Amino acid sequence: MEKILEKIVAKLDSIEAKQNSFEETQDRLVVRVADMDAKIGGFSARQNSFEETQDLLAEKIASMDAKIGGMDAKIGGMDAKIGGMDAKQNRFEETQDRLVAEVVGMKQYMREQMATKDELRETENRLATHMDGFIKLHENLDTELVALRGKYDRLEQRIEILEHHAAIR
Repeated sequence: MEKILEKIVAKLDSIEAKQNSFEETQDRLVVRVADMDAKIGGFSARQNSFEETQDLLAEKIASMDAKIGGMDAKIGGMDAKIGGMDAKQNRFEETQDRLVAEVVGMKQYMREQMATKDELRETENRLATHMDGFIKLHENLDTELVALRGKYDRLEQRIEILEHHAAIR
């Protein structure tokens, strides 16, 4: 962006230098015309020629002024585009700042609210320990159930034997 502006400024300086050069040329021509009029005096044809040259130079200067005006308009358009680009860059920077703030907030939330790997490992170890205890308890209950069934089966057999003896007597 700065390079473009530097080029534009350099072009404007160049055009201004050319215009100054043309003005100096015009001034010199005017002086020369006056000198020739003084020297030649009655040669109106040459004087007319010099006047035509002066008119042509004036036309050229007017043409250059018009071109410079066009360049001014183009520079104005470029300024407007640069302003638009500045606005877009500002919006981009605002969006970028907002996104950075959101990411920082998300990271902070994750650190504060979510479990760490160590916490997850600890929970996994506690869960595994509780599962092992539950499995052991289940095995013990199965063993106790088998033992109780055996005891009740023996008691039933004794009752049947007693009932059978009671019925015989």
